[in-house]
Amino acid sequence: FWIGTKDGIVSGNMNSWTLRNAGLGNYEINRFLAANILCTATESSPYFWVDSLSRWERLSEGLGTQRRTRGIAADNTGKTWIGIDGDGIASLDDTLWMRLRIPGPSSSNFSDITIDKDGEIWGVHYGGFVQERRGKTISHFRNNSWEILNDTNELGIESAIRWVDVDQKNNKWFGIWGIDIDIDILKLSEDGIWDSLALPVGNVVGSQYVDSQDNKWFSNFSSSVCKLLPDDTTWQIYSDENYLNYIVAFADDDAQNMYFGSIQRGVSVLKPDNSWIKLGGLPSQQVHDLTVDEDGDLWIATTASGVVVVRDFSVIRHYTRDNSGLLGDIVHDILIDWKNNKWFLIENRGVSVLKNNGEWDSLTVSDGLASDFIIDDLDGLAFDAQHGYLWIATKDGISRYETGFVPLPPDSELEQVGVFPNPFITREHHRVTFSRLPDDAQVFLYSVSMKRIKVIDEIDGVTHQAFWDGTDENNKPVDSGIYVFVIVHPNGNKKTGKIAVIR
Repeated sequence: FWIGTKDGIVSGNMNSWTLRNAGLGNYEINRFLAANILCTATESSPYFWVDSLSRWERLSEGLGTQRRTRGIAADNTGKTWIGIDGDGIASLDDTLWMRLRIPGPSSSNFSDITIDKDGEIWGVHYGGFVQERRGKTISHFRNNSWEILNDTNELGIESAIRWVDVDQKNNKWFGIWGIDIDIDILKLSEDGIWDSLALPVGNVVGSQYVDSQDNKWFSNFSSSVCKLLPDDTTWQIYSDENYLNYIVAFADDDAQNMYFGSIQRGVSVLKPDNSWIKLGGLPSQQVHDLTVDEDGDLWIATTASGVVVVRDFSVIRHYTRDNSGLLGDIVHDILIDWKNNKWFLIENRGVSVLKNNGEWDSLTVSDGLASDFIIDDLDGLAFDAQHGYLWIATKDGISRYETGFVPLPPDSELEQVGVFPNPFITREHHRVTFSRLPDDAQVFLYSVSMKRIKVIDEIDGVTHQAFWDGTDENNKPVDSGIYVFVIVHPNGNKKTGKIAVIR
């Protein structure tokens, strides 16, 4: 028997065991494989056992730099396969590993995600305190598949990409965490052109934000904040004299107040008249994130004191694990969706939500969340307004939570209502779906002679859908033919159309 432990390997049987750690660089053993040769996957590299030397030899050619190796197995042809933490799988060809990237993001270890104007996801993988060797790559999700950008570092990035945001022109902005480097910011324009910029004040990009006026804000972390005007060439610098060091969060409101959250010095406010104030009364000066709700209230995520709500520059509410439904008091990210629900990313616990009706709920691994491994100021929440999807990134993967379709503007609440399938072939289809329905709408079904067949007023409040199974008010199947639907909104607006039923 060969037994792998956290402290190394022994072999033998019954009460006779021999320590077998010679040659190992890391004693944490994840998996063994006894095929043509005896292999082991450790926390740092795969090894094979040389019986004549009574020692392990490292077998890492082709894997690049040091990698955690997880599973190891052989297929029915005898080929050896290994799983590489955060970098797919590899097969052994003689003594060379041939890597195969599984379709998906560049890494499961996310640091920031955002949704662009087309509903596509952009994610970056700087790991911070978590070792991450794919921090120069960008994962782009579109058309239900992942595209990996800068996989061979053709952009020449010296350090790791930490942040990603989208501006009003649908350009993508990537902030780089790196000291004494020439490139601090990458810009990918809507037409696919890359550009690079340097902060006017050197250091690292400690956070970034695109405000409602399309200004781009960058924290250089140690001493100041830099503002790039919408022309993307003109800079303004705001210095530490206004508590602008260690800034990790930004927000702005409809009154054009600009908020700056520091990991050490609380929240400062730049008012439209260019005057400054510092928010008082906060239970903690350690801020992780800021966001403003539809009422103009500022929501503040802290590192150990839960969530604070500020109105008119004064604290009006303080939520903690003890007095609310928060899963914990270390809050990394806050997002407010179209229904005015507040979502909170909680360190190593999951996601808490304060619903617009005042009730609390949560999402954890038991609900399908990829992982509760959430640390290191992770910006892991993004909302797809086109489809009503909440994307939740963790250090171990990304999950999608379906919140329902976003309601349409009042002047177009019926324009995008969908009706499918049409024709409705009863032997192939189960029902007709009416999608993107406004709340409280009703669907009326008529024959071509305008005899009323059925009224549907059960609208799913989450998906904004209603269904017709092809029956009349007595639940009897209707005949083949053409039927008229009329969708009526409470404000009196109507949409009409026809459905063909084929039996």
